[in-house]
Amino acid sequence: MTYKYFSGLKYTLSNEDTSLEMALVKKYSPKVIVSVAGSGSRSIPLIIHGCKKLYALDINEAQLFLCELRVRSYLDLTYEEFIGFWGYPTQNILSIKRKELFTKLKLPPKVYDYFIEVFEKNRWNSILYFGSWEKTFKTFSKVAKFIMGERRLKLFECKTLKEQQTFYKSDFPKVGWHLVLKILGNKAVFNALLYKGSFVKKNINESYFQFYKKRFDHLFKETLARENFFLQLCLFGEIKFNEALLVEAKFENFTLIKDTLKNSPCSFVLNSCIDFLENYPEKDKVDFVSLSDVPSYFDDKLINSYLQKIKPSLAEDAIVVIRYYLRVPPKPKLTGFKDITYQFSQEIYAEKVGVYTIVVLQKIKE
Repeated sequence: MTYKYFSGLKYTLSNEDTSLEMALVKKYSPKVIVSVAGSGSRSIPLIIHGCKKLYALDINEAQLFLCELRVRSYLDLTYEEFIGFWGYPTQNILSIKRKELFTKLKLPPKVYDYFIEVFEKNRWNSILYFGSWEKTFKTFSKVAKFIMGERRLKLFECKTLKEQQTFYKSDFPKVGWHLVLKILGNKAVFNALLYKGSFVKKNINESYFQFYKKRFDHLFKETLARENFFLQLCLFGEIKFNEALLVEAKFENFTLIKDTLKNSPCSFVLNSCIDFLENYPEKDKVDFVSLSDVPSYFDDKLINSYLQKIKPSLAEDAIVVIRYYLRVPPKPKLTGFKDITYQFSQEIYAEKVGVYTIVVLQKIKE
């Protein structure tokens, strides 16, 4: 499976809220994890609850380089340096300091050379929002600012969910917001800005506008905007508040990740999750699989068979987490699996991106 979209740095922050997977690994303490790599912020934190081996996979080598950069930044930097290097709130460092921190990282030559070029191109500013996905939402935020004005930002002054719900009902500039969604929330714009013709094929009955309106209504009403990194990307173009730090950047997680990385290796594999698991080379079977929204891009043949392809590599009771975007979750052959999504309805309801239909499966005895 090859798409023009999957080349270069596509994600440098995250397009998913990893809190769900973190809750799952905390409950099940998997020893061997296979995860779509992404930027590393969705995969690397999964190791902190007893993982002995993490395989982070991607068909995009640049994303694997980014994962290696993140690992070295955990191992070679202090928490304050980590926050500053990546450009999270509270540590607003100068570009010359970021360059100095970069030289402290013990990177493989190929990764070092790649990011020297990236940082030079970006004048040693933070690359947290350098990915194509993040740049798309920076554009989104500029359009929102132009149409909605400063009133949109009063949402982030709300300190409680009840206060926010009241503001959203009575004072939020909904007409302007809906215009933003109509202009930007469609296949043509996302293909032009981001997906290069590889935008997922929608099979839901809703229009694009109906889909995004419903999902954002949920986020505005049920998640506190000050704590929601995705809403801040949409309306600010960046994370503004400490409450919205990703799981990778919270101090308690940083310390655990740093300590775990010293003893539990991460392997970065240039391959698709399905191909890797179908030809899984290790003796110790996989306890946990995080597929991101990759199955949204499968053709009908693969969508019906991929679970059976990966099943032999999975340990008994292994967990598989799947996200579907703009698609009705298909009904692949579930022989050997049970759907346990309902057990995590609370965590899924609180997920901060909100555009995914999430499915959690568990392998069972046949």
